[in-house]
Amino acid sequence: CGAVGQIVKSKNPKYDVGTMVQGYFGWQEYCISPGGQGVKRLPPATAPGSRHSWYFGALGMPGATAYYGLLEICDPQPGEVVLVSSCTGAVGSLVGQIAKIKGCKTVGLTSTSKLQLARDCGYD
Repeated sequence: CGAVGQIVKSKNPKYDVGTMVQGYFGWQEYCISPGGQGVKRLPPATAPGSRHSWYFGALGMPGATAYYGLLEICDPQPGEVVLVSSCTGAVGSLVGQIAKIKGCKTVGLTSTSKLQLARDCGYD
């Protein structure tokens, strides 16, 4: 699974100790990456309170999918209704928030156990 890690020892000149990386090395204490394979350097988390784990959410694939799918493909207009299945998932929770910013009414589909989370995400 995707994870964020920090280089603690390196023989690779491309990766200094302390460098933050992402890769598919799962949830574990340590991982060896021969030649730096399977890892990608992350930019510094410079915004106050920011975390590198955000690259797996709003700044990563879920955020890009929500942004592109809604704004570039659907092109919602103010006042339109946006219906999102799995509205409390990684992508759906972001789609609802973006739709609200665009002035849309949002309707989300989720289980009753996640209804409050849908409301927290701003769904109507």
